[in-house]
Amino acid sequence: MALNWPGLLSIGVFYLIVLATGVWASRKSKHEERKCTGNLSEVAMVGGRNLNIWVSIFTTTATWVGGGFILGNAEVVYDPKRGLAWAIGPIGFTLSLVVDIFWIACVLAALGGTVSVIMDIPSPLAVALSAAVAILYTLLGGLYSVAYTDVIQLIFMFLSLWFCVPFILMSPASTDITVTAVTKLYQEPWTGRLKLADAGRWLDDLLLVTLGGICYQSFYQRVLATATVAQAQFTCYAASVFCFILAIPPLLIGAVAASTDWNQTSFGLPTPYEQGKAGMILPISLHHLCPHFVSLAGIGAIAAAVMSSIDSALLSSASLFARNIYKNIFSKRASEKQILLVVKVSILLFGLMGAGLAMTTSSVYVFWILSGDVMYTVVCAQLICVLFLPGKVNGYGALAGLVVGLLLRFLVGEPLLGVPGLMPLPWDSLHEDGRLLHVFPFRTGIMLVSLATILIVSRFAACLFLKGLLPDNWDVYELGQKRRILIKDMVAKDLTEKIGLNTRQMDPSPHASTEDMRSLQ
Repeated sequence: MALNWPGLLSIGVFYLIVLATGVWASRKSKHEERKCTGNLSEVAMVGGRNLNIWVSIFTTTATWVGGGFILGNAEVVYDPKRGLAWAIGPIGFTLSLVVDIFWIACVLAALGGTVSVIMDIPSPLAVALSAAVAILYTLLGGLYSVAYTDVIQLIFMFLSLWFCVPFILMSPASTDITVTAVTKLYQEPWTGRLKLADAGRWLDDLLLVTLGGICYQSFYQRVLATATVAQAQFTCYAASVFCFILAIPPLLIGAVAASTDWNQTSFGLPTPYEQGKAGMILPISLHHLCPHFVSLAGIGAIAAAVMSSIDSALLSSASLFARNIYKNIFSKRASEKQILLVVKVSILLFGLMGAGLAMTTSSVYVFWILSGDVMYTVVCAQLICVLFLPGKVNGYGALAGLVVGLLLRFLVGEPLLGVPGLMPLPWDSLHEDGRLLHVFPFRTGIMLVSLATILIVSRFAACLFLKGLLPDNWDVYELGQKRRILIKDMVAKDLTEKIGLNTRQMDPSPHASTEDMRSLQ
């Protein structure tokens, strides 16, 4: 197949529009820096905490609805061994509204495969081009560039995807999807089925996407970029609705692909699934079941989805490294300029790492699930403790929970990455292709074990140090010193309240409250 010059031109124009928006937003961020009275890095990381409400909604939605979201949903519906019953992504993301690097790899792999299918461009070249554009405008303007380009990308994504739906539904090579939903024609019904034996694994995947999704740094970056708590809440509610709406087109396209006689198309036989190309079923369907100009709109939608997610992942991971690791561990006296420099270097490095990882597998669904796997099994328990049990945990418990979570996840293994399992699980079975299939919801189990470890070790460490069973010089997290400071503060507050009460009783001022006056009488 010859190089698709109209397609290449259209994607080039789209990238130029996105890049121009990023450059404009970078100028806006420079203007905000001059007005900012706080840290300059705050403008780059969280937009000066003053994003417009609609911009915050669009950028939050665009962050979740990436290439992995769109292609992954289509892939799982088309897969005859899964079907619609296993399309848990839209449900999880709607409910929730390493790790970032897996996410970067996921969205880049989505675009690389799509461009290679429709335009006959090598996948590595498409990955490199997309990564370069996203890295460039993210470096220029930080969160402002990311947020305002997300607005353009989300609008383009929404219009393009829904524009493609009527054409693919009317394809002469496809059977009515309402028929194939319940009837085995070219493959198993696309609705799929959920066996009782698979209920644990299905629930495990659902909890992974739901709870793992709220652990992402990019989510909290959007929340912290809003001006008020009410605006942050409204952003999450609105973004969850948009996520669900944008999940519908890829699900329909996956259903049409499962209802297609591929021998009547230019793709021919064997089918995409038999050739191991289920991960690219969305661009394959657009290319072979739609008119040429429609497929160009589809590639634009996927490109927009990829760009809207990769820039968010790059900025969030770079911000996390610069502020939490470089600033707090390596250089506690680092200036704002040094932190911003580290952010930019990290954006470049993480982008290169994600681009390299994107070339290792053809399944987008693999990266999509794995990106949330580590978050759910390792980070989710830490987040629960910080938000809901802050008085019952400490650094010792957090460290122990992290080690236990990582160790258990490694021992269970990951067939999708070729990591063998060293720890047997209940109800394990062999897949048809010889791979080990975990039926037990091991991810949720690891998360709960990690949570219990944090609570138990925190309690044990507190008893050891606060009761003097271990010397203070062993107390790395200074539990004893923090407790003494807390007790002093409580005593000082109590004395202050008593002194103030005695003073009011001796000489009630004209400003005393009604309750104070009644108590004196």
